[in-house]
Amino acid sequence: MLMGAFALIFGYGALALADQHRTLLFFAMALISAGNGLFKPNAANLVRRIYEGDDAALDAAFTIYYMSVNVGSTVSMLVTPLLQDSYGPASAFLTCSGGLVVGLLYYFWRQRWIHHAGSALDQGPFRLRPFLIVLGGFALTVLVLTGIIASPSVARLCVWCASLAIAFLWGRLYLRSSAQARPGLRLTFLLCLESMAYLIFYQQMMTSLTLFALRAVDGDLRIGGVTLVHISAGQFQALNPIWIMLASPVLAALYNRLAAQGRDLSLAHKMVLGFGLVTIGFLIWWIAASHAQNLVSAWVMVLGYGLISIAELLTMALGLAIIARYTAAESSGFMMGSLYLLWGIAMYAGSLVANFAAATGEPTTGAAAAAFTCRSSAICLLQD
Repeated sequence: MLMGAFALIFGYGALALADQHRTLLFFAMALISAGNGLFKPNAANLVRRIYEGDDAALDAAFTIYYMSVNVGSTVSMLVTPLLQDSYGPASAFLTCSGGLVVGLLYYFWRQRWIHHAGSALDQGPFRLRPFLIVLGGFALTVLVLTGIIASPSVARLCVWCASLAIAFLWGRLYLRSSAQARPGLRLTFLLCLESMAYLIFYQQMMTSLTLFALRAVDGDLRIGGVTLVHISAGQFQALNPIWIMLASPVLAALYNRLAAQGRDLSLAHKMVLGFGLVTIGFLIWWIAASHAQNLVSAWVMVLGYGLISIAELLTMALGLAIIARYTAAESSGFMMGSLYLLWGIAMYAGSLVANFAAATGEPTTGAAAAAFTCRSSAICLLQD
């Protein structure tokens, strides 16, 4: 996790320099991708270790963990568009590096809080050999990713190869597992694949929904004719983490209360409820876009983002709990990583859906654009 965090610091720093030195762009993106590969799966696995053995607490813990991630997401999505507009993109990326430095400093200050929850290597003295092995593998990964990102055709091929690799490795893991572990693995595989479906919708926030907000949404949030705040198209994405922060404590408390009463919903039921909410959210955008006279109200975006954000907590956030609950400890790190890889594949599929909203030759402003943009994304998603 520390190596991943340092890689992200340098990755965002390189991305800031790429504004003036374009040759750094692909390297910076590869460094960020590889850094995330070290950091994110292990962060989720650390939560699992802290609450291991308490299934009810795990659901609540991962919900709160997901909320804490979105605290930083809210700040960055509100601040970085302003920094970019005022001082250029380099300032926004350097701010990301600075935020990571602050996070690392806080970790070194408070690391004793979680020392007991680490792996066996964390408990003993520092060992150089495992560190050098991971560092060498990381450097090789960055070089390979730089070449992949620079070539769209190779990148698409890698998506297919990754899909096949996961299928092969899951099959290998299943066959090598004991008879007692196989039912849990089957359930894990199924729920992981179901959580992928949400990512197709999730990807629209950064693509077709932002395009929708840019083309056809009134950015003024009003009550009784009084403008409370103006929201730019990019800042509408901050509604997602804001809703996550508001809803996470409520859901976590609800999970604990239901568990105490012996009425806790299964993970499968929670995910089904999440899919129902995301469908209603996109349906609201579709209806609003179809009946818009001029620009769609910003409150429609607030409501839609609220529904799909709660759905996110019921699908993606609990996707992490699935691994923690049903996977053996020795394979949990691999399964966490494969889940993130599956989500990456799903987001690629979501970007293909979003391309419908970017079609040319259609009206670009007003109600016609609203209807076109929302139909081309939401209808395709609902049909999918």
